[in-house]
Amino acid sequence: MLNFFKKTVDYIVITLSLASLVLLFIDPESEYLNAITNAAALICICYLIWAIYLYCRRPRFDWHLLHGSFLRKVMCLTLLMPFLLTTIIKYNIVSSTDTSVKDAKELVYERALYKYKSEKRGEDMDSLNRLQSNPPLLWSVYYHFMDPGNQHMTTTKNGRGWAGLIAVLGVFLLNGFLVSSIIGWIDRRKNNWVKGEVRYPFFFKIAPYYIIIGGNNMVVGIVRQIFEKIEATPLFIRPYILIQTSRDVESFRRELFSTLTERQQQRVIIYYGHRNSEKDIKELNLRQTKEVYILGEDTRTDDAESYHDTMNMECLRLISANLNGVKKFGAGNKLVCRVMFEYQTTFNIFQVTDIDGEKIKFMPFNFYEMWAQNVLVCQELESKDKCKYLPLEGFDGIKPNDKEFVHLVIVGMSRMGLAMAIEAAHLAHYPNFETTKRCTRITFIDASMESEKNFFMRRFKELFSVARYRDVDKVTNKLLYHDTQTFPWLNPLEDAVCDSPYRGDHLGKSVVDIEWEFINGSIENPNIQQYLADAAANEDAKLTIAICLPENSRAIAAASYMPDEVYKSPSTLQVLVYQRLNDDLLSQINSNNLRYCKKLKAFGMASICYNSYLVELAESISRTISTTYNQYSWDKMKCRYGGDGLIVDDYEELTDGLYGNEGVDSAAIKTECDAWMKECQSIATYADVEARMDEFKRVLKERYHATNSPQTANSQSVDKPKSAKMWSNQYNIYSMWTKYRCMTVGDGVRFNPKYHSFSPQMLEVLGKMEHNRWTVEQLLMRYRPLTVDEQKSAKIDSLYKSSAQKRVYKKAFAHLDICSNDVLDSIDYNMSKLDQILIGVLPMAYREFLEQNTK
Repeated sequence: MLNFFKKTVDYIVITLSLASLVLLFIDPESEYLNAITNAAALICICYLIWAIYLYCRRPRFDWHLLHGSFLRKVMCLTLLMPFLLTTIIKYNIVSSTDTSVKDAKELVYERALYKYKSEKRGEDMDSLNRLQSNPPLLWSVYYHFMDPGNQHMTTTKNGRGWAGLIAVLGVFLLNGFLVSSIIGWIDRRKNNWVKGEVRYPFFFKIAPYYIIIGGNNMVVGIVRQIFEKIEATPLFIRPYILIQTSRDVESFRRELFSTLTERQQQRVIIYYGHRNSEKDIKELNLRQTKEVYILGEDTRTDDAESYHDTMNMECLRLISANLNGVKKFGAGNKLVCRVMFEYQTTFNIFQVTDIDGEKIKFMPFNFYEMWAQNVLVCQELESKDKCKYLPLEGFDGIKPNDKEFVHLVIVGMSRMGLAMAIEAAHLAHYPNFETTKRCTRITFIDASMESEKNFFMRRFKELFSVARYRDVDKVTNKLLYHDTQTFPWLNPLEDAVCDSPYRGDHLGKSVVDIEWEFINGSIENPNIQQYLADAAANEDAKLTIAICLPENSRAIAAASYMPDEVYKSPSTLQVLVYQRLNDDLLSQINSNNLRYCKKLKAFGMASICYNSYLVELAESISRTISTTYNQYSWDKMKCRYGGDGLIVDDYEELTDGLYGNEGVDSAAIKTECDAWMKECQSIATYADVEARMDEFKRVLKERYHATNSPQTANSQSVDKPKSAKMWSNQYNIYSMWTKYRCMTVGDGVRFNPKYHSFSPQMLEVLGKMEHNRWTVEQLLMRYRPLTVDEQKSAKIDSLYKSSAQKRVYKKAFAHLDICSNDVLDSIDYNMSKLDQILIGVLPMAYREFLEQNTK
């Protein structure tokens, strides 16, 4: 609509300008000409202001250069300029008394217009008298504007000056846009813009913007979500989105812009460049950046992307180096860099590695894990019809005394299949495990199971040293689902054949509430088909089948191979089919074929992978959980000080790992910490003491760390990495909707965090669920349990007993609290209380987030 209006205005201006010129030559004395001149001058001023505005906002200027009918705008400005000049001269708007033009005749001298005293031949030509008639000022302006070679024929000095100015403008406006140099400039500018070679160094020093580095298929979804987030921002301060890619920019732009509105397209700028080039990263001008997404290119089409994760980390290093000297970013305001890892092994490593720089906040994510979260983290609590994907436990959840259990069958141990299994292991923990011992079951089916299973179990060897599993290496039995004699379940804590170093009862019974099943065979095998039918026939099971074969056609074919009983059974919640490109084909099949009972659901589409809402929610609530944990630690520290005094752990926490290092006067540090704690006894909350604690740590480091102990200049606390704590909080948050579904508030009313809070009875149940979830999470992050002897040396059976040995084990990726709920408090005093505290803040924090996002 707006474009139609602009186009209409342009044509009206052109038509009226030409009509006024005709009127000028037909009737120079017309009474309408003066009004037309004034109106045209005002319109010309509007065009000039618009042109200056666009030029100051260079990205939009270039957009209009290519898409905004540039030639038509130039025609309008050219036709209107004489009217503006006429108005300026007539009203002496920019002229002083000495330089103003008093009469139109000062702008033109034409012999035919003058009357002579005598017409006799030979009479002196200087005997001219006066003009027979005074020409219109507009006509005089047009005279020089259209024919710039007659300045010498003006009658006064002021007239010659103005005539020269008008002539110069005529050269540039009336004739200049036809000159090859200007046309050449426009063509070069267009060509460079299409190729992504136009740069805006000055503009991006003052304008806010997001940066996306890489041109893979995820860009479309991220761009859309950024626009949704900034939609409420006033247009004149709305951020731009700058995308850097090494792909062919023209084809990439065509692909991206096909999904955006024209207004959104105007705020997207594309640079051609390489993310591992220092020069190209420097051209991004990071000064005003709000966030950076480092995605990389498509690994399936670009051979260089075999080093995808390495190149992304090199890009992060270059960004960090380019921020040196930028005062805007620092400890209190770090630049958020969201880095995508294609390979899950790399991603898992960086989940437990602190690499935040002085000016950047490193936030890794993985395409496959994020899609698994999109599928399995169901946030809907009020209406089943609004669930795009049902949760593993179903919309009604699993209550503490239910006999039901979750069964997830994954066909294909691809990257997506592994991500689905790992995410399910993070989420699928239910309250009936403590009462009925019903475990969540995750089954893999793959024709290359031998190698894939060994890789998976070695990758998570800490998990499989305590978790039950079953290995079906040959599918020769139609009773495979029920046959536990031929292929028995193995428990590493009980069966010697597993050779687990943690065998025994010191970790309690049933440490892990998830069991794993590996079936070697293809889904077309009749025995596996029977297995699926039997799994769907189990009334106690809540079955979800995820077909994670990499090729779209194979995945759809596998879905069609399954028995009808799978789709007709009420136990089958959904059949998920991995579709990397799009879901069009599967949507048609699912909507038109009643055989599948509308249980087929596509997932894994690259263009809608990134879920910014879920990420922002997790980051927001994670801050609340961290504050709650800090307050708990602070209260415990004050309790210790009021009892038997500080312990080794507390000195290490207060001094950020400085206490106890070689070359440091630990006795002096202890004295200062005791004095500081005595001073802080009256401070109730951790938030109030946090600033003073930072100052206290800084003073200690300057006094002992830097001067007395150069050997410990790079020492770190022996506590867990901050990144591991962050991810632990996020996985806790992602599981909160599962916790909500499993709780009821009297008379079977579903718990809803918008209206309810957890009761003490709920917190007791949920605390055990959370510990089970946390245990699996720690094992997946490669933390291990303690052996019998290690547990004895680190056991904390009193609130005031020193736990220094426990912290030493943490540094070695061993954790005392990886055990079952029934022995937790006996080996680590009152730790179950902490789980309940961290769960208790979720409804309030969730409500606060929802309120902030509805403002």
